[in-house]
Amino acid sequence: MCTLGSPDPDQRRMYEKYGVELVATTDTGLPNFTRVSDGSDIPKAWLSHNGIQYLCLDHDKGIAVGLQNRNDKNWNQVPTNIASRAKVYWASHRAMPVGGVVKMWAPADLTEQEHDYVAVLKKLSRATCALEGYTDAINVSHPTWTVSQLKTFMAANPDPSSAMQALPHSVARQLVYTPSAWLQRECTNLAFITWNSSNYKG
Repeated sequence: MCTLGSPDPDQRRMYEKYGVELVATTDTGLPNFTRVSDGSDIPKAWLSHNGIQYLCLDHDKGIAVGLQNRNDKNWNQVPTNIASRAKVYWASHRAMPVGGVVKMWAPADLTEQEHDYVAVLKKLSRATCALEGYTDAINVSHPTWTVSQLKTFMAANPDPSSAMQALPHSVARQLVYTPSAWLQRECTNLAFITWNSSNYKG
């Protein structure tokens, strides 16, 4: 059982006796993480987009789990007398670890056609803001839409040149004044991630 949810720098190290390593996603020298499902790379920035995450690397199993963000789907496997203290739990030395999810924030996955659609919206939004006298954005630090919301809007309004009437003013203003921040990355919760063990020994 691991009870460290936010390990200090001197606690983030390899524990040889257990074959376990504790790391932070902002640490240097981390392995190149990949998704278990398809082996695709997970850039380091995708794991730290909304702040630092702490991970437990199980070198015997070749997988990592989170030390935060408890995975409620499998937490019922943890004995009730230690469930409140445990961050990662192993039922035996052969068992897979039960820990927290690893949060991954991938950037917007837009097709070329969708990028063209957004470009038209930006152009029309600039004209609309000028006509209505807007000079800045609302909630500059908080993106207005998620990728899913954008795709839903596109599906409902396939012609961008006639979509402005349905576009919220807050979205139009962010498209003009904070185009790099208007679309929120959507978070995927991963039960496990892995890495190339041949290139990283901890």
